[in-house]
Amino acid sequence: MKKILFIFLVLFTSEAYAQKSNSLKPSFNGSYVGIDLGKAKARDYGYEPSNLGEVINDNKLNGNIYGFHLGYNFSLTKDFYFSPVLEYKKGQDLRSDWTAQLVNGAPLGDCNFCMKTKFNHSTSLLGKVGYLLDEKNSINIAGGWTDVNLTRGEKNGGDNNFIFNVIDKLHSVPTYGVGYERIYDDKFSFVVDYRYLKSPTRKSSTDYLGFQEFYSYRQETITAGINYRF
Repeated sequence: MKKILFIFLVLFTSEAYAQKSNSLKPSFNGSYVGIDLGKAKARDYGYEPSNLGEVINDNKLNGNIYGFHLGYNFSLTKDFYFSPVLEYKKGQDLRSDWTAQLVNGAPLGDCNFCMKTKFNHSTSLLGKVGYLLDEKNSINIAGGWTDVNLTRGEKNGGDNNFIFNVIDKLHSVPTYGVGYERIYDDKFSFVVDYRYLKSPTRKSSTDYLGFQEFYSYRQETITAGINYRF
């Protein structure tokens, strides 16, 4: 919440600054909102302490993703601009299959136990630095942090397929990206963005039937969308 409040403070500050500067081409200057959709893949890799040996969970996710974003472009120089951006993404069937746990490198048979991961949604706070190739085209690099919301499921095939689901939240995951923007007119532009995020290995925010899990999550996303400028 503090980061979200911070970005709005930056947006208002940047707007006041931008009003004093006319070095940026008018078509790129100002506030904007946008929608986007695309594809994502991720790997949810974890382990749990056990007297059985090394117990590994390795879930690979694939699926669709969509969302919206808002930000403000203001000039740094004639050709460079900075944009604070708030992005929200929601998964559509972005999940893994049931995957058997590995104990000392060997999968447990009959899905006893199996794990499954589903991406629910994420919120990112990013800063973008862009370069104007010409009056219609721009490229940018981005960096910041993302909060990720996941559902992890555990199924015990030896116990009448008992399924146990928990929500796990990853906070302030480092996020990087690149993007391209093509302006059509003073209001609309086409954007393509790539995002990569990876969390360090952390203790899960909840336990799993009394077991504490440790996970590292990484995700790649490519989206295309439309921006609208005010």
